[in-house]
Amino acid sequence: FHKAVNEKALFVPIPLFSAKLRNRGYNQAEILSTRLAKRLGLASVNLLQRTRNTSSQFRLSRKERQENIAGAFSLMPQKRVQIADRVLFLIDDVVTSGATLVEAANVLKRGGAKRVYGLALAHGQ
Repeated sequence: FHKAVNEKALFVPIPLFSAKLRNRGYNQAEILSTRLAKRLGLASVNLLQRTRNTSSQFRLSRKERQENIAGAFSLMPQKRVQIADRVLFLIDDVVTSGATLVEAANVLKRGGAKRVYGLALAHGQ
């Protein structure tokens, strides 16, 4: 972890779909990301956008979760230069199968991230 932090690491929250964010009023992953980054003296940056509204992953099988989340994220075009050769810590509130983190990490890696690590507050069933 210390080596990654020394390489200009950034914290990146998993985004919510815009309608869900408006309805809820906050993104818990963004709150976690911001507070963790601040505590460690790093930046939290919204680099991803959710391109489509996915159904809740809660009651889906592993395969259904992968299919549900496939193609759900894109890199914000104006942010591409910010991630080149950086280490990113992808933050989510709950991880179950890891499908969301894997999908988002793949988008960041294709965008030029050197390494992407996933961090979550809780593990669900």
